[in-house]
Amino acid sequence: MWWLWLILGGLIVVAGLVVFVWLANLYDDRTAARRRAVYARRSDAELQMQKVVQATISEMFGPRGVGNDSYG
Repeated sequence: MWWLWLILGGLIVVAGLVVFVWLANLYDDRTAARRRAVYARRSDAELQMQKVVQATISEMFGPRGVGNDSYG
């Protein structure tokens, strides 16, 4: 009868490991989604900043490709 307790204990250990791996995977999915959202917000902010910088440079030096001939 000892083998029955051994099998039951083994099944409990395996079930515990399955639940642990499932919870760890769930947590990893949530942190990955949060990381992607933070990266998307950051890239939007960087894109906005790049537009501001390009507009400022255009105002200071004129549009690109025209060339300032006032120095000649």
